[in-house]
Amino acid sequence: MNTLPNDFDVALIGDDSHLEPDTLALLRELAWRKAAHDVIWFMENFWSVIDPQSFRWVPFLLRDYQVEEVEVIVNRMRTMMRPRDIRLKARQIGWTTMGAAIAFHDAYFTENHPWLLASQGQGEAIGTLQTKVKQPYLRLPTWMRERGPRLTDDNSEQMTFDNGSSIVSLAATSSAGRSKAVYGVLLDEFAFAGDPEGLHTALDPLCYGPLIIFSTANGMGNPFHSMWLESQRSDSEWHGRFLPWHVVPGRDEKWYKRELRKFRGKEHEFYQEYPSDPEEAFMKSGNTALPVDLLRECQDFTDPEYCINLSGVFSAEQLADAPRYDTDAPFDNLLYVWTPPTVLRDAKGRTIQKPNYVVSADIAELGADRTSITVWDANAREVVATFLGHYPVEDLGELLEAIGYWYHTALVIPERNNHGILPTDYLRRAHYPRLYRMRPLAQQVRGDKTPRYGFHTNKATKPMMIQTMVKAIRDDSILVHDSRFLVEAMTFVADGKGGYAASDGNHDDHVMSHLIGLQGVEEVGEYPIVWIDDSIRPTTMAEMLGLHGPQPSRRRGMGQHKSPIRERRSFVTGQ
Repeated sequence: MNTLPNDFDVALIGDDSHLEPDTLALLRELAWRKAAHDVIWFMENFWSVIDPQSFRWVPFLLRDYQVEEVEVIVNRMRTMMRPRDIRLKARQIGWTTMGAAIAFHDAYFTENHPWLLASQGQGEAIGTLQTKVKQPYLRLPTWMRERGPRLTDDNSEQMTFDNGSSIVSLAATSSAGRSKAVYGVLLDEFAFAGDPEGLHTALDPLCYGPLIIFSTANGMGNPFHSMWLESQRSDSEWHGRFLPWHVVPGRDEKWYKRELRKFRGKEHEFYQEYPSDPEEAFMKSGNTALPVDLLRECQDFTDPEYCINLSGVFSAEQLADAPRYDTDAPFDNLLYVWTPPTVLRDAKGRTIQKPNYVVSADIAELGADRTSITVWDANAREVVATFLGHYPVEDLGELLEAIGYWYHTALVIPERNNHGILPTDYLRRAHYPRLYRMRPLAQQVRGDKTPRYGFHTNKATKPMMIQTMVKAIRDDSILVHDSRFLVEAMTFVADGKGGYAASDGNHDDHVMSHLIGLQGVEEVGEYPIVWIDDSIRPTTMAEMLGLHGPQPSRRRGMGQHKSPIRERRSFVTGQ
């Protein structure tokens, strides 16, 4: 007999066996060798887990998906140098138990294979080592523990064997295992680690064997999400697999609906715990402030018609005459244009509807985030041009002025927070005729009528802006084209306390300029159109009687000035 069959009853060779000594010794040695070679057979015959129903120790009978996972992981460990695996999973599917069993088996049956288990916190780390490694080890048959390597160091954080292998369980911080080479690493609930990027950076070069990351989702734009996306590329070193909620036997549609009812009002937590597919796991788990799923379904994310290099452009005439490029143009400062300034006319060239645009800007601090500019067609409620990049704040006022005049003297709304004061003040001193004025808010001094030019984003205005955008998206009353807005919306989250911002390591500049612009679209009626149609054509009776649309203000001051650039002419291509 050279090996044992898979259905061999290991109870025959237990500590209380009555077999003849020679036969017993032979069978135990064969069982040892089979257990060392066959991980699944070892787990199902010698490893123990706590039954969640009875809270008693029972044999670890692997489910079908667990058998498949163990086979994949172990095969990659045995056939590859430094395999890298990542698992996106639903909660409570037994992956931590299975992963810890794989780590123990490799350390116990192989010399000089130290393993590191990193959990979300110190308490979880101690609990993982105690309940998923140490106690199952102590429940192994006495003969197997005597046949295997001797335990030389045993404390709350590690188990060390005299074969040179060990299992250390630590909290998932960037200092975990630093400067200590290990063979294998298990990173549990990686998306919720305090510093996941630092943790991975610290451990990856020190792990000369398998590095296995597994976690439920925690929104998009974080290191776990980025690594998952990388694992889906055909040439990636990472091997990614998704395990949905229904891999566990007994979880059917009835169970799913019953669990969902428990999460009323906080559905994003449910999709985080029990996703059906990777897209649902990431898109619905991060409590995004905007309805990303509706954005993807209802908006028209396309490439712009052309781009304009904004370097050296300081007037509407220069914008109108600037060369046009595609999206691959080798420039840093590109204005994406989906629709150039347009005037709707009938067959005789008469204006059907006066053009009405809004130019909004989220202005970056010096050396920090990017500046974002969004141009809305207020008549169509459509984004027609965008800019996202680094632009000198000292020149931004002139750029906004140029874009505003090019788009038929648009309503211009610069964010005035911090460095936004500079371009806002430039536009005010330049007497730009349609400069946004902030509505009085409760925190202003009662009776103070001083104009607040520009838009101030704060805890009072952000919820209003987001609610306006959410309603517009759900009503399908706006049209957005720039996919960069969608990318940022995926990581623009609510903290549950009234705060809204990009998740750690991400940006919200483009989202903010779109939000500011939509506020201008909603309030644009408060700012009279000052564009004048000076094309040569027959004058209509309505125009003669002054009935053809809103007329420019007759008052001096804002909107009434003399400048070679500010004559409110039409810079429309082809006119």
